[in-house]
Amino acid sequence: MNEIAIYWGCFIPAKQYASELSTRKVLEALNYRISELPRITCCGHPLRGAFTNVWLYLALRNIALAEDLGLDLLVMCNGCYLSFREALYILRERPEAVQNVIKFINSEGLRLRGRIRVLHPIEFFHDIVGVEVLKKFSRGIDLKVAAHYGCHAIRPSKFGGFDDSKDPSKFEHIIEAIGFRAEQDYPGRLLCCGATLMAIDPELGLKLAARKISRVNEIGVELMTTT
Repeated sequence: MNEIAIYWGCFIPAKQYASELSTRKVLEALNYRISELPRITCCGHPLRGAFTNVWLYLALRNIALAEDLGLDLLVMCNGCYLSFREALYILRERPEAVQNVIKFINSEGLRLRGRIRVLHPIEFFHDIVGVEVLKKFSRGIDLKVAAHYGCHAIRPSKFGGFDDSKDPSKFEHIIEAIGFRAEQDYPGRLLCCGATLMAIDPELGLKLAARKISRVNEIGVELMTTT
C-alpha cells in the first residue's frame, strides 16, 4: 500500500464534508493510506497581504510537518496549494527573506529539507496515479463535463505549476479517463470564478461566477467540475 500525507485546509473539514469523504474513499480504492499531519495550522494564505512573515511561517511549517513524516504532501485546496507553492518559491529564490521564519520552525524541532513534493489533486491523479489506472474505474457515464481549474491551481506559472498555465489539459484527461465526455474548450474557460472578490464585492464576485455558468450552459455542458 502506498502512503501520502494530506493537507485538507480549513474549508474542507469545516464546510465541505463530501469532499473529504469522497477523497478518502477514492484513495482507499487506489490503495493509498492517508497519513494525517499532526499539529497543522492554516496555510497562511489569508494573512499573505498583511503579515508576510506570519504567512511564510504557517505555510513552510505545514510543509515541514510533512517532511518530518517523509511523505509527499497532497494539498486539497487551490488556495492552500498556491500558498505553499509561493512560499517554496521564496525559500528557493530568496532564502534571505525567510531566515527568521526558518529559525522559528527549527525551534519546534522541524526541518525543511526540500525532499518532498507538494502535489495538487490534478497533478496527483494525472501524474502520480496515472490516467491508465483511472481508466480501470471508468463507468462510461455519458455526460458532457466542463473543467474549472481555478486561478490558484495553474497561475502564476513562475512558481512551478503542474500544467500549462495558458492551455492546461490534465484535468480533461482525468475526466475522460473515468468515463465522461470532457469539453475541451469553452468561452471563459480560464477566467476567474469570482471567489477572491466575495469579501469586498460579493455582487461582482457572483456576477463572474454566473457569467461562467451561463456560458457553459449555452454550449450544452451538463456538469461543471472544480478541483
